[in-house]
This record gives sequence, C-alpha cells and structure tokens, in this order.
Amino acid sequence: MFSEINFTWPATFSAAIANAAGKLANANAEINTAKTRLTAAPDLALVNNPIAATCNGSLAALTALNNLLANEVSSFCVHPWTQGVGQGDSHNRYLSPANAVVAVANKFSDVADVNKPKTVVDAICVLLTAASYGQLAETITQFCTVFPDAQLRLCQRRAQQLSTIEKDKVILPDAAGNAFWRPGRLAAAGRGERGCSLVGERFAHAVGYEAGGVSPDQELINLATKKQQQLSHIAAAISSFAATFSGGSGRGVFISAKTPEQIKNQLAANSLGHDEPLACCVVYSGVPGSLGLLREMLGL
Repeated sequence: MFSEINFTWPATFSAAIANAAGKLANANAEINTAKTRLTAAPDLALVNNPIAATCNGSLAALTALNNLLANEVSSFCVHPWTQGVGQGDSHNRYLSPANAVVAVANKFSDVADVNKPKTVVDAICVLLTAASYGQLAETITQFCTVFPDAQLRLCQRRAQQLSTIEKDKVILPDAAGNAFWRPGRLAAAGRGERGCSLVGERFAHAVGYEAGGVSPDQELINLATKKQQQLSHIAAAISSFAATFSGGSGRGVFISAKTPEQIKNQLAANSLGHDEPLACCVVYSGVPGSLGLLREMLGL
C-alpha cells in the first residue's frame, strides 16, 4: 500500500509557469522596441503597452494558484514520544512502523478529538523510519527540506538531541586558548547599526534625487532595462528552486475521497512490520481535491 516518496516539482507549478511564460513571451522584444523608440524619437512617442494584451487573464491564473495554496488541510503526527503510542522510558522511546500507522488510523475515530475529519476527505499518510535516533533526525530533515512540517521538526529536534546526549555529557567545549584578531564590522554593533539606519533614512530622499539626475527618456530606458533583468532573475530563481525537488525520504500513500472509517480501515490493514525500531507517521487530510499539490510534491 505504501510507496517510496519521490520529491517531484509539481505539475501544477509547471503549468502555471508555462502559462505565465506564454503571456510574457514577447516581453523582452517589446521592451527593446520601446527602448529603441525612446532612443530614436526626439520627443516622447506614447503608445499602449502591447504586452498588456498578451498578459490578459494573468490575475485570474494567479488567483487560482493562490486559492489552491489556501486550501485548509488538517494534520496529525505520531512519533516515539507521543503519549500512549511509543514504548520505553521518558526519553529513550521506540515505535515500529506498523504501530505508528495503526496509531494514526485510530485517530480517524477518536471520539475525544473534536477536530477529526467527519466527512468524505482525501488523505496522505507519510511514514518515516530509521534504526537510530541520528538516522531518524536525518530522515526527517531530508523530508522537511522539501516539505517543512512543524510537528516533524519537533520530533527531529528531540531525536537529534538524543543521538548526541551521551557524548554531550562528557565532551565540553574548550575555552579559547589563544587570543586572536576577529574580523567584523562597526555597523554590527547594535547602537552603530541603529544610528546608520536613522541617518540613512535622511539620506534616502537625497539619494533618490541624485539617481534621478538623468533625462526623462533615459530614466524610462533604465526602467525598461530593470524590467528585463527582473524577468531573467525570476526565471533563474524558479529553475533553482525546482532543482531542489529531487530525491526522496520515507514512504507514503494517497487515499482519495473516503470516509474517516474507510481511511482508518485501509491504514489499519497495512502490511508493515516491526523490523525498524523508530518511526514517525504524519497524515494530512482535506476536502477532496485539496491535497493535489502535496501529492504532486511527494510523487504519490
């Protein structure tokens, strides 16, 4: 039932970027044309921006994407230190993958939890396992690098602390044995930085007027160049961000449009074993269709 998570750049993002790229396809050329007119014309020749026509519908597309990200999603996480779930003493606790998934499944029928799903929902269950606290902390970090989760972050911090607690008891940081020069900046001192900030506000207007000491047509040409640079910068930033969606961490399963009882039964029937001593399991639920973006990110 569970499959390996493979972090993937969402097709939803790709479609939105392609949509925007199509609308901006002629932007650079049109800006160059405008700069040429400004350079050649003795007087300003004003025309309507031709890019406006190709960008028709951009606001509606952006609103649709923002609405997708605004979907309400509920989540629940179990880990070795969850009360009544893990086994062991107060700190050194353990939880097998099978027991973690069963614990999550039971939350779908928890009569004491007023926030549990009550209608047909989509659900994504993510399972992260490890053989040691250090490995568990590393696995959670890999997952949260792509999809940050506050509950998993707390678990990661506890596991990381426990992985080094014995060593931390006996290894203390050495005091500096030698004095040496340390590079720094005067502005890093709190009062100096605040003073520069206040004085800088006074200079800001003067700097603005200084930068404006060019002819109006040259100022428009400079603005057009900045727009072209911004278009290139955004495209490069998107490519760099998309490249971070690689690799994977843990296993997951997507359950579409089921009642809480059906989701509980499907998760409880998992074929996972008790071969690994540490596991974290987090489940996300929302109205049908609301988890599409997360599903794409996790490659499920």
